[in-house]
Amino acid sequence: MTSNLNREKWLIEFTAMAGQDIFTPAGIELPPVHISVGYPTASDNSKVAGACHNRASSEDGVNQIFITPTIADSLEIASTVIHELIHAVLDCEGGHGPLFKAIADKVGITAPLPSSGMTDALTVQCQDIIDVLGPIPHSALKSGKKKQGTRQLKVSCSSCGAIMRMSKKYQDHIDYTSHCPCCAAAGTLTCE
Repeated sequence: MTSNLNREKWLIEFTAMAGQDIFTPAGIELPPVHISVGYPTASDNSKVAGACHNRASSEDGVNQIFITPTIADSLEIASTVIHELIHAVLDCEGGHGPLFKAIADKVGITAPLPSSGMTDALTVQCQDIIDVLGPIPHSALKSGKKKQGTRQLKVSCSSCGAIMRMSKKYQDHIDYTSHCPCCAAAGTLTCE
């Protein structure tokens, strides 16, 4: 069954099976959803594993779920999908409030929210689905966003330990024999 699944088909199949095996037995009906791999927010925030967008924000009136491409572990993705499906059930209303928590408790998502921990029972159910589908055919995407080095250079006082930052332009003009603005000690400033 897994030989012809790409990651999107895997997510769609996982969602359908989770609806049947996890949500329906808990008395919860899943609405239609579109689910895909993509950055969940406008920025590359690697701390956000998934996002659900409400029906009103979609031209076809269907909730849209995005799972970050920066994770590839099938069980972690499964947990994120279950979490986002709860948001879809609520049409993204109420955040992680009492209604979300009530559904999360029924299906096995554990606190602290918004994290997506799972009970042992839910972990087994998700693993059973993964065993049928195979692991998600996806490799984690490393963030292409480079950490920006500071444009401000470090100036420190060897007397009091004060640390200041300033641009290269101003460091070229600083008199390192001057007094520290914090402790007034003379000749204690150094540029690193």
